[in-house]
Amino acid sequence: MRDEPSIDRRAALTGVLAEHLLQHGLGASSLRTLAKAAGTSDRMLLYYFLDKDALLTAVLSQIADDMTTRLDAASDSARRSPETLTDLLRPTVLGDASWPYIVLWLELAGRAARHEAPYADIARTIGERFLVWIEAHLDVSAKDAPDAALAVLAEIEGWVVLKAIGLTD
Repeated sequence: MRDEPSIDRRAALTGVLAEHLLQHGLGASSLRTLAKAAGTSDRMLLYYFLDKDALLTAVLSQIADDMTTRLDAASDSARRSPETLTDLLRPTVLGDASWPYIVLWLELAGRAARHEAPYADIARTIGERFLVWIEAHLDVSAKDAPDAALAVLAEIEGWVVLKAIGLTD
């Protein structure tokens, strides 16, 4: 088990690396590049993270947590119809402040579509977390919640793709 300063240092590294990936994307995720961005060595990164896959999992999970915080700020604890929830979330997801998260998500999804490790597993886990978040904010029966959450996510993702390719603002 790691001591408290190591846990604090790992959290600090995760935050710095999250900002780096949001600015530069997954193409800038070699261990050397990440270490340079964090002001440390690749060996030190491997001290705090088991391997590169664990590092990417931690950093991308932190980014997903940050996006969830953005969604929480746009919403409240009220449950809504799928249509109302979609309308509520769309401006936040497509807004300028969230766009770096979305661009990184699209890059992650593309790598997952190619079955690239560890991206496929990370993307699936993050997608599942967003579905759980959506289900918790829907006013539908428990039986209908999984399909309704998928429909909300699919519609929002459709808007994301349309914006990404320049067909909408």
